[in-house]
This record gives sequence, C-alpha cells and structure tokens, in this order.
Amino acid sequence: MDTYRKAVENHYTAADDLLAVIERASRRAGREFQTLTREDIAALDEFHIRGRAATREMAQLAGVKNGMRVLDLGCGIGGPARTLAAEYGCAVVGVDLVAEYCRAATALSAQVGLQEQVTFLQGDITALPLPDRGFDLLWIQHVTMNIPNKQRLATEAKRLLCPGGQLAL
Repeated sequence: MDTYRKAVENHYTAADDLLAVIERASRRAGREFQTLTREDIAALDEFHIRGRAATREMAQLAGVKNGMRVLDLGCGIGGPARTLAAEYGCAVVGVDLVAEYCRAATALSAQVGLQEQVTFLQGDITALPLPDRGFDLLWIQHVTMNIPNKQRLATEAKRLLCPGGQLAL
C-alpha cells in the first residue's frame, strides 16, 4: 500500500504548494485570499465533472438532510464537503490520501467560515481510524476509479455506516 500511496500522492501533488498557488491565482483575479468566499472559489473548489451542480444533484438524490453526519471519502480539497455543510447543514469529515489536499481543504474551509462544520484527515479510505457506525452518509464522488481494492472499500463503508445509513456514489 505504501507504493500505491506514494504513486497517488506524486500524481496529485502540485509542484508548488497548492495553497500558495490558490493564493497567487486569487491575487491575479483581483481578490485577496483573506476575502475569498465559497462563490469565489467555486470553479476550483469542486474540480470534478459538473462541479457544484453535480454535488447538489447528488445530495438531492441521496436525500441529504440537516444534521446528517457525512464522511466524504476521497474529498480532494473539500468542495463537496463545504457544500454539504453550508447548504445542507451537515457535519462533514473529509478524508483524502493526498496530505496537500487535506491542508488546502482545511485552510479553505477556515477561510469561508466552515471550520466548525468540516474537518479533514489524511488517510487511506479503505482502512480508516474512525469509529464503527459513526456516519449517516458516506459520500464518494469521482474517486472509486482510484481505489484498486474495491472490496476493501465496500467492507470499510459497511463498517462506518450507522444502521439505516446510506452510501452515495
């Protein structure tokens, strides 16, 4: 797994510090990082297919409700986690294998005032140090293609979901 983890980190890690890249881009766009809002970062925040529109559609299909405890597996820089927290009132834990993404996700969440609703952990989503049955919803958006052992992912998902919980793919 260490070889796989290193390969993924190398593939997804920027040559420069990701947060510094975001700060420079915001200045070029005429905004200071300290004044950025969720709308300002929307284009980069959810860099999966269809962006925030896809997240909202997936949330509607999953029946996301206020107060749900959500685990965002393969969270990237945290865009969907912030959307679920800000627009649906969820408490979200995001997990990503890439440490740099988790650092950027944490900083961006603090910047837009969501640090109390979302937290981010670096880790392998097929083996997490999280409690059994701790989540109402497991959120997996555009990440399963990067998981070589899907059986381990399914087993971990079952362990983490509370009775009656849902898996949104």
